[in-house]
Amino acid sequence: MLLVSCSKEDVVNSNILSNDKLTFLNEEEINRVISGEHTVPIPKGFAGLLKAKKLPNSSGGFEKGSLQEGSDGSLNEFYETSGYDTLVPNKNLAKLLNEQGEVKVGNLIYRIAPEGTFFYPPDREKRFKELYTTSSNIKGIEVSENLYLVEEGIYRYDTFKEELMIDENRDATLELLKKSTPLLSIPFEDFESYNANPHTWLGKGWSSMFGENIPYTININKERRLKGKFYNYNYVFYSESGILAKMEKKNWIGWSGIKAKELIIGWRGIDVEVNMPQYVKDELPKITKPKVLDYSYGKLPQIYGNGWSLSILFGDLLTQSQEKQIRKLAAKGVKDLFAMLRKNYGISIPSGADNNTDLVCLFTDDKLINIIPLCKIKSVENKEQVRKVFTDDLHIGVTINPLALPSNLVEWGKALIKGTSNLPYPEVVAGDVFVCGRLNTEWVGMRIVKEYK
Repeated sequence: MLLVSCSKEDVVNSNILSNDKLTFLNEEEINRVISGEHTVPIPKGFAGLLKAKKLPNSSGGFEKGSLQEGSDGSLNEFYETSGYDTLVPNKNLAKLLNEQGEVKVGNLIYRIAPEGTFFYPPDREKRFKELYTTSSNIKGIEVSENLYLVEEGIYRYDTFKEELMIDENRDATLELLKKSTPLLSIPFEDFESYNANPHTWLGKGWSSMFGENIPYTININKERRLKGKFYNYNYVFYSESGILAKMEKKNWIGWSGIKAKELIIGWRGIDVEVNMPQYVKDELPKITKPKVLDYSYGKLPQIYGNGWSLSILFGDLLTQSQEKQIRKLAAKGVKDLFAMLRKNYGISIPSGADNNTDLVCLFTDDKLINIIPLCKIKSVENKEQVRKVFTDDLHIGVTINPLALPSNLVEWGKALIKGTSNLPYPEVVAGDVFVCGRLNTEWVGMRIVKEYK
């Protein structure tokens, strides 16, 4: 099996401190630092978002010299009290941002804020800061999907756009979760959950609607709560999707993390898609029936572990409704999917795949689709939070060997391998996750669903 991601070549450690911001040569360089492929020394004198102690003022900035002790005598950290732990849940990214959520990548300054990700050249920085503190129209005018023009040279990407997703199969999924996990003592069916509309209380049971980028909280008591999030963030220079669970305590101002006895996150049917580069599309020859490209064991993209992956090429043979049907079946489990593929498309599924497939990789004429069908769990004890990343910019790859393809597909396979380092931002288009935790003996939790549109 050949797993391809970005090159492992060394990069220049260019994160010098410039005007209180770290500076990186390009997106590839900062992505490698975020993913842990490279470590770079943080210059002395750089506090960073994780170490910021100044409390936010009403305009989202900082009160000069404002230091405030919490009820336990420690200094409140802006990362938690301001909500940046939700906006930037990946601490590897957060530690590279200054106290205003800024970093310089290439020729642009990026600022992550509750309104989204702003970006502008250095010569517009002074004007941006004036607008951010005084303008009532900082969100700007939409110029393309999720992209807004604030003023000449100043843009905002709507990173934290909220979308409502309908959960059509909550009862069936709940039963599957209970059967698929050893956590039978956890009362999933009794968890409180909320409608995305803050004015509607749904009481006990699973809610029917969840927001894609909305954090949810379940109160344990007046002083403690569990926060959960199924997020899909594009910061323009970096993108990431995943789950976050965090136990929090109430301070005299805001909330901050506290160690839980146990935190558990689980997921199933995670469907990630990314568009193919044009030159990969151009190399795809016409096929008359779907082909199994590869079935092998090894390290898997998105899962960050080892497992069995099955890759199937459909090309342009699927209609939109057929593609959706196949994706839904794959998300629920591979046995029904493989039975349908054998019957409807005459595909010869490799021996053993019905019982050992951790990742289904589908290639259409314009998309690479990776689906994690199985229910998987991650748990921690005596920790404040637990997180699982499904996608980031450096870990989208393919699991095929172009040299083992039929002769008419070899050039397409080579183009695909070449294209993996230039693939656009990957997106989780569907998935089913749960978040639960306990402080003592009582479990609380929630389920968050993103359905196919």
